[in-house]
Amino acid sequence: MNNDQMPRERMLSLGPDSLSDYELIAILLQSGTKGENVLDAAKRIISKMPIYKLRNMSIHELIDFKGIGIAKACIIIAAFELSKRGEMPKPGKQIRSAKDVFKLMSNHADNTKEKVISLLLNSRNLIIHKDLVGIGTLNSVLVHPREVFNCAIRNSANGIILVHNHPSGDVTPSDEDFRITKVLYDSGEIIGINLIDHVIVSDGKYFSFKEEGYL
Repeated sequence: MNNDQMPRERMLSLGPDSLSDYELIAILLQSGTKGENVLDAAKRIISKMPIYKLRNMSIHELIDFKGIGIAKACIIIAAFELSKRGEMPKPGKQIRSAKDVFKLMSNHADNTKEKVISLLLNSRNLIIHKDLVGIGTLNSVLVHPREVFNCAIRNSANGIILVHNHPSGDVTPSDEDFRITKVLYDSGEIIGINLIDHVIVSDGKYFSFKEEGYL
């Protein structure tokens, strides 16, 4: 492979935004294994575990992948942890209403892909953590209760507010939005971590399942 095709060189000449997910992972891996170069290794990992799931994996889960040892697993986890900390809202922000959520997440409204964020709250409705739990195309996004509640349990959250954007500009909930809201609410009832609200945001407007009487 020519030098100008290597991820680091492409990042230097074109910027990090130009790199694909697997190229960014390849930079973290730094090297491949016998019979597999670093780009092929990164493609293999991403094909089995998309970024939004990879970012929540433990060291022991990562080293199950061929070619990832403890050192590489630590580098990957450190990179994702720094990313999470950079995304976190102001610590201690109190949420009193869906309008507070909308103001806090207004920069999330104009994403070209649907992204689902969970805001984890303590018993005083203060935000203690923020986590990306799903990402999709313009039409779809995959969210599983396991991803949502795994992070909530690890952070000893008292409640969750789910937030996602509608790139179309229409904040009317889809059938899938209603379905996942019910699934998460029912799961929270069992686990003991309440789904406080599900807020859909778009440019200049929002929809709150709680305020509209669905929660």
